[in-house]
Amino acid sequence: MFGDGKTAIKGAAGRYMQQEATGFADKYNPLVQGSDIVTWNDLNRDDIAQDSELGAANNATLGVRRNINPDPDLERPYQVLYNVGVQREVWTGVSLSANYYRREYHHMVYTRNLAVPLNAYVLTNIPDPRGNGDTLPAYNLQRPFLGLVNELDTTSPNNKRTYNGFDVTMNGRGRNGATLNGGVNVGHTISVLCDVGDPNALRFCDQRQFQIPWSTTIKISGTYPLPYGLRVSGVFQSADGFGPTAPANTPPANPDNHDATINYQVNRTIIPALTQTQVNVLLDPPGFRYMPRVTQLDFSAAKTFRASRSVVLTPQVDVFNALNVNPVLTQVSTFGPVVGNPVTILNPRLVRFQMRVQF
Repeated sequence: MFGDGKTAIKGAAGRYMQQEATGFADKYNPLVQGSDIVTWNDLNRDDIAQDSELGAANNATLGVRRNINPDPDLERPYQVLYNVGVQREVWTGVSLSANYYRREYHHMVYTRNLAVPLNAYVLTNIPDPRGNGDTLPAYNLQRPFLGLVNELDTTSPNNKRTYNGFDVTMNGRGRNGATLNGGVNVGHTISVLCDVGDPNALRFCDQRQFQIPWSTTIKISGTYPLPYGLRVSGVFQSADGFGPTAPANTPPANPDNHDATINYQVNRTIIPALTQTQVNVLLDPPGFRYMPRVTQLDFSAAKTFRASRSVVLTPQVDVFNALNVNPVLTQVSTFGPVVGNPVTILNPRLVRFQMRVQF
């Protein structure tokens, strides 16, 4: 920019089509397995399900290919990426960059049941199980529509997802071969997924109406050569925790948002006239609660020496999660007496020894 070869402005724009490979054909392949969920009352207490003890089937197409087909006008999903930034050499061998990124998701596909329109569901307001005096919306499918399946995968004209992020990074190289790289990224994803096949997924479907916090990720890595062929390196990273998987009838999870989603399973004990086996209702809006932050330090040490003219040996020791921290990665996401209990935590400290032989 200034004629000294130390400052540059960079930018890019790209469109990336979703890769399908054989997934598209496999989805509509008639050679598939099917399943159904029915009630069972073990009348004779023999712990064996007899036909007379099973309730009515919920899937009228059990035993045959599910009646799901692609829309003749189905468009291939794609993403558009933009980025622009500036890079500056601040010292010899050290550069600083600042960048803005934007990712847009287009032609998102959703499935609607042509045999079951949205007006086939009846709204039932139920008490919030947290005892706060509020009510929750639950949609009950009218019985004449139960089991009807004529699904169509179609392109949504309204569903969209947008990521915006900023990062500042530093790259440094020392004369002795040492390197230091690191940076901070701040970003978030906003989704609008209100074209749905089940109105139970409409709750909180437009995230533009909520204050989605920006997540911050920090990462620093470096290597440093020592005398006698020794080399040490390490990686420090700290990121917002990821929430558990959302229930089946909710919009797809955002890869960049880290909500600790809590859902309420509504069954016939709550709505006696419910025709579905159960429906899931989200309790909290997006951005309301998050998993704990995950901070991890890994490092390694290696030494290279020549065993002969043609053989080079490099023994190495790696230490993962050197601080032996144990943040919760996933937790029970269904409202009840164990909601919030840990399911998985970060793997404990691990030491690995290895040897690389070059000949």
